[in-house]
Amino acid sequence: MRYIIILSSVFFFVLNGLAQGGNENTIMNNSAPVINSNNTFNSNSIQGNFILADTISTLIIEDQDAELKEVNTTLKKISVKKVDVKNKMRVQEVEKEEVLKEKNSSNALQQLNQIQGEIRHQSNQRSPTPQQQLQLNRIVQELKKQDSTSFEFNMNYYLSGNYNVELKDYLYRAAAQNPTDANVLKQSAALAVIESDTVELLKNLELQIKQGILGSDFIAYGSDLLVSAKPNGTLITHSFEDTYAAMYNQLKLNKNKDVVIMNLDFMQSDLYRKKLIEKNYVCPSKKQVNTDFLKEFCYLNPTKSIALSMTLPAEYFLPIQSSLYIQGLVFQFDPTGEYEDRNILIYEDLLSKNEQKGNLLLVNKLSANYLPMLLQLNNHYKENGNQDKLRKVEKDIEIIGQKTGNQKLINELKNKE
Repeated sequence: MRYIIILSSVFFFVLNGLAQGGNENTIMNNSAPVINSNNTFNSNSIQGNFILADTISTLIIEDQDAELKEVNTTLKKISVKKVDVKNKMRVQEVEKEEVLKEKNSSNALQQLNQIQGEIRHQSNQRSPTPQQQLQLNRIVQELKKQDSTSFEFNMNYYLSGNYNVELKDYLYRAAAQNPTDANVLKQSAALAVIESDTVELLKNLELQIKQGILGSDFIAYGSDLLVSAKPNGTLITHSFEDTYAAMYNQLKLNKNKDVVIMNLDFMQSDLYRKKLIEKNYVCPSKKQVNTDFLKEFCYLNPTKSIALSMTLPAEYFLPIQSSLYIQGLVFQFDPTGEYEDRNILIYEDLLSKNEQKGNLLLVNKLSANYLPMLLQLNNHYKENGNQDKLRKVEKDIEIIGQKTGNQKLINELKNKE
């Protein structure tokens, strides 16, 4: 409407200029225009009116351009606002997806940890049950859907393979993402053991010690565990702690290198079994590593002087208890019944001692494993009337009672002996 009014005004002035007359400054009918003395058109001339019209038209165009610019600016602002709203909505959607993904991942990891915990605490087998394996596979695939590049997926996909070295690339990826993770280091050490890579194993164990994963108390326990096995014998371990502590004593401290250390858990690996066969051991054909597997393994290898670490659950000893006897921190397997009692030698000369007090260097977590040997020696020194040695044994038993909080039970066991 504004533009129509301006244009109407322009035409009014132009037409009005044409319609008006003036004395000598107007255009006469059928006559040429009169030129004034300075050779310019009069302001009231036709050309003057066109100039005025042109000027007004230019102003109108400029005004229109300004209006258009203002409109464009407004439209741009509206467009930017729309984009901002869309971006905010997109960000909110992404955030919701991330929250949902994180929640699903957290739920999956909780389920996974629960199943893995159940497997670790099974007292009669190291291998997962078929049902547990199906659950592991399902949850790992869920982690893969959520993020196939994540640490959680790579780590747990390797774990679900039960020491399958063909999956080691997934462990490498997890290690690249979190090289100092305790579980990564323990599993990497296990892989080195299975592949017989002693150089990489020692580097790994030294890093575990540096990070406090493998403490000096466990190193001392590992030494005592090794001397409990017979020379040139076989030591079967159960946990990471006793396995790696014993191996560190061999690799770094050069102790009892004649003893073959094998971890029951690692026997789930086909490659590990293959390497044991190469060392002239006979492995059971059954896939599941459980109490029956250990029983069969022991009876298939009667000449290997097998010693079983007391870190194994009691259920593993029951099927072969008639062929076991206590030697230091192990149960020695001997189906012949020709027992060789080395407890006095182990206790008096071989075990780690406190240099000042002469008592055992007892580990809080595993100190109870010294009790079977000490209770036997307590009875032996009583019968032989060796009061000095009896007092030392009783002191070690008392320390274990304090560390474990089972002094009353220990006293009862000691009295029974």
